[in-house]
Amino acid sequence: MRSEKVGSVFVTVGLANINSEDFIYEKALVDTGANETAIPTRIAKALGVKVEGKVKIRTANGPVAVDIGFIKMNIEGNIRGVSVWISDKVDKVLIGVVSLEHWGLKVNPVKERLEKDENAFALYALEQL
Repeated sequence: MRSEKVGSVFVTVGLANINSEDFIYEKALVDTGANETAIPTRIAKALGVKVEGKVKIRTANGPVAVDIGFIKMNIEGNIRGVSVWISDKVDKVLIGVVSLEHWGLKVNPVKERLEKDENAFALYALEQL
């Protein structure tokens, strides 16, 4: 019988330079406490991500400046272009809620997985096309 504990949700995602089809695959933490998706600086460098700007953000450890770039991300076979925060303060890919909305996904913390969100705007917009 499965325990009812609530745990972290990890998914394998593909990441690529916005101008490339060469994906690398990483285990990513779905971070419902984060708005934006963040990737470690080492991954951004490996992908050749162009830094488009910098922003100062508040974190649990205080304010920090991060670079901003754009990548392609593949979640469960669906590829989208997303903006990402690039930082040497994170050691893994963190998927924020804005990215989840782009994919029309939500977190099921009990089953520890992502599921389609039938109420998501992204799904509604696609159905209207």
